[in-house]
Amino acid sequence: MIGLLLRLAIDVRVASVAGAILAGEPEVADRVVAIASRESGLSLVGVHELDARWSRHVRPSGCTGHRGGWSTRGAHGQMAAYALQYLPAPLRCSPWLLDVPIVSAWVAARRATSRRCLAVSRCRSWAS
Repeated sequence: MIGLLLRLAIDVRVASVAGAILAGEPEVADRVVAIASRESGLSLVGVHELDARWSRHVRPSGCTGHRGGWSTRGAHGQMAAYALQYLPAPLRCSPWLLDVPIVSAWVAARRATSRRCLAVSRCRSWAS
């Protein structure tokens, strides 16, 4: 059991497949793996330094006590300020959760298949 939990925490490919299954979207597992491959090379990633400058501009208004990390982060390259709405409400002011591959994958699968994402060209581009 410990071995599986460790793999879900550090193996981005395994976490991507498991995250899609846990999100109830097993048919998008390959797409979630492809997103992680494109965004991080299937590596563990925190804040994407290239986009870090946007963090203060996109921080959700309800998360004033949480200063940094709202820009692109995690193995699936998600803008935390937009992706955290797919987490349960008590966790939405914790952008660092997207640095955990299984959490990032679960959110990526939910986000990639959402009507909201399908309606926005940038999100559709990220999800394809």
